[in-house]
Amino acid sequence: MKSLYGIRGSVCAHFGWTWDYLIHGIAWCTVERMIADAPGIEHDANEYVELDLSDENADRIKEMIEKENL
Repeated sequence: MKSLYGIRGSVCAHFGWTWDYLIHGIAWCTVERMIADAPGIEHDANEYVELDLSDENADRIKEMIEKENL
């Protein structure tokens, strides 16, 4: 998710917002602050974690990848 459309789509999916609300109902600077202040996981840059992709954890892994690309 490197384009602005991908980020906006991810925000809508995460918060359950409509595209119209994101574009017209809330200030983008507020959304940026929400993203910046969201809890994250600190990790060593040389540390690798092996994950098994399954139906149960697919959404969580997608979120982890999206956070790395912000």
